[in-house]
Amino acid sequence: MVENLCFELNKFLQKQFNYKTPPARVAYSNKINARRAKFDLYLRYRLSNKDELVIARMFFKEKRKGHGTRFLKFICQVAPIHNIQYIIIENPNENSLAFGQKIGFTELFNGSLSISIENLNINLRNSK
Repeated sequence: MVENLCFELNKFLQKQFNYKTPPARVAYSNKINARRAKFDLYLRYRLSNKDELVIARMFFKEKRKGHGTRFLKFICQVAPIHNIQYIIIENPNENSLAFGQKIGFTELFNGSLSISIENLNINLRNSK
């Protein structure tokens, strides 16, 4: 359920960024919005009963500090619990595109990026 994923995301973000109050909220039935000064995330969970998590927005104020990598490692940890098999980065900007390609995402016909959780786990373990 999206509420459980949101709860786990809140724990991760609160620990990662030292916030006392939960930053993430469930929006509608399958969306999670998490926005603070240090980050802005918008996720869509299990669209059309598929086993995917769409990252529609992923912004971290501090660049090249490992926040994106730690976020993807978190997703890999919780993916089996939530039956997530694929991650899609929707409409990536130049930085997201370079980041995604560096860790093994492949470009889809619509410009989005995709990777299986299995391959992402392998690539994250093998990256520096």
